Amino acid sequence: MRVGSNGVTQAFSYHTIRGLVGLIALLIAGVAAILSGPTLGSISASYHFDAQDVFVGSLFIVSAFLGAYNGSPHATETHLIEFIASNNNSKASMGSQLLGDSWD
Repeated sequence: MRVGSNGVTQAFSYHTIRGLVGLIALLIAGVAAILSGPTLGSISASYHFDAQDVFVGSLFIVSAFLGAYNGSPHATETHLIEFIASNNNSKASMGSQLLGDSWD
């Protein structure tokens, strides 16, 4: 762990979080297509096939990283905006994953 420029102890640097989110975003479509079969109308369709656990798990990991993201320490004027946006997106994403498609 290290202490960031704002004095907050950080387990991951913002570079690490951004890199991991990007890697998951690049891999999720390919893995979901392999597990679900060759014909998916959209990435969200993998929720109803064998890739459901991988799809939801990957989105949940990205949501956790968004919740841990405190914004770039170099952009002080947008730091608060990034922090609020990432935390709100994290909560919304986790909520949609926990509810699933139970609205049908």
